[in-house]
Amino acid sequence: MANPVTPNRPRRGIIPAKEEKMNQMQKNYVAKRIAEIARDLEAKSRTDCYHKGTEPLSAYDRLKMITTGKVKMKSKAAIMGRDETHRGYQGMPGVDEVFDFTPFIKKSFMDQRKHDARCVAIHVEVSRLTDEVMLGDAEEALAHLAKFEKF
Repeated sequence: MANPVTPNRPRRGIIPAKEEKMNQMQKNYVAKRIAEIARDLEAKSRTDCYHKGTEPLSAYDRLKMITTGKVKMKSKAAIMGRDETHRGYQGMPGVDEVFDFTPFIKKSFMDQRKHDARCVAIHVEVSRLTDEVMLGDAEEALAHLAKFEKF
């Protein structure tokens, strides 16, 4: 026959303690999760701040632009002022040396300032969150971790 629970004394484990302190393994796990989330946020920032350029122009596209008059011819000084080692077939200047295709070509670049600003904000949040986790209880740590994942 099972012992009935007295109303004065609740069974152990039903009512959690008001503040559960985390042990060292739990703190290490939370610190590891914070580092993983920060690494993922930095990678997302890197991809968000990268601006992809245009595809290289094919020979057909270049010929089409030349025949329709979309590209302008470079000056004679710019064409002839090039070094002989950069000449095309039999010393003649190539199409890219004669016509200016730069308005139609966009290079890929990374907005480094924007990325650095985001990384600084992430690192500030990581240090603040780590301090709160190390000094707080388990419930607060889980709440802060969930909030940081949505940062």
